[in-house]
Amino acid sequence: METELPLMSWKGSGSWISGVRFVEENPMLLLSSSNDGGIVVWDLKRLQASPSTSSRSPPVVTKLTAGLHSAGIFAMDRFGCSIATALKDSSVGLSRLTPAGDLVAERNISGHHSGVIRGVCFREANTLADCGADGRICVLDTRSPHPCTLTVETQHMTGINTVEWCKLDESLLLSASKDPTLHLFDVRNPSRPLHVLQGHVESSTGTCRQICRPCFVDGGKAVATPGQGSRKISLFDVGKGAMISQGIIGYDANLVTFTNHAEQQILWAAGRYINQLCPLLHRC
Repeated sequence: METELPLMSWKGSGSWISGVRFVEENPMLLLSSSNDGGIVVWDLKRLQASPSTSSRSPPVVTKLTAGLHSAGIFAMDRFGCSIATALKDSSVGLSRLTPAGDLVAERNISGHHSGVIRGVCFREANTLADCGADGRICVLDTRSPHPCTLTVETQHMTGINTVEWCKLDESLLLSASKDPTLHLFDVRNPSRPLHVLQGHVESSTGTCRQICRPCFVDGGKAVATPGQGSRKISLFDVGKGAMISQGIIGYDANLVTFTNHAEQQILWAAGRYINQLCPLLHRC
């Protein structure tokens, strides 16, 4: 296996980093959020222009720490210039990135969860979903004075850590907790999961020790996920809720993410290492 060193590496916070996102309109800007409640915009190009910097840390363009977050950030997502943060004080913070690279606090949404909010994901600019330690998934309309338009009381046995919208069918939501199963919901009929995905974790596992982050792949037609103790990545068919295939990577990954290039679909797995994989999506 070919091993490569990182292009850049630096300490981004005195606490743990909860999320990073590139800014599509300016790919040399990188957003990060952390458990100290801060959002930082990093200018990667200026690091390349100043290689003699002893700390090797990209200059901070702007930082938002007050007026929006009274607690640590568990997760962060971005859609265009809009930023949403899932907070440990049971709220969602909304902010906006201006063309000049400034961060502007816009709104704090609270009252729809009874515990820490652990995950957040945009569907479009004004619609997002979040999830929390109380086992709920909530859909929010950020334009509304009463933004929580739907609450899904899930069948997860442990708090929900991640939630993701399906790009192929915008009614579908994928959720993951420390249960040995993933749940796929249709928000048009959310009383029970459309599919419960299982088999990526050993059947004897009651509660997983680590948080894992699955993702949609192949334009939303499939789901990829790590599985504690399996040292594998598993692929599931979204339409059938059935497993397509499994591939051994040799360690338990924490998260997977997907990029779709014109010539090749790439699945990235991260944990002890970061691996570039080619998902096999042939269906019987």
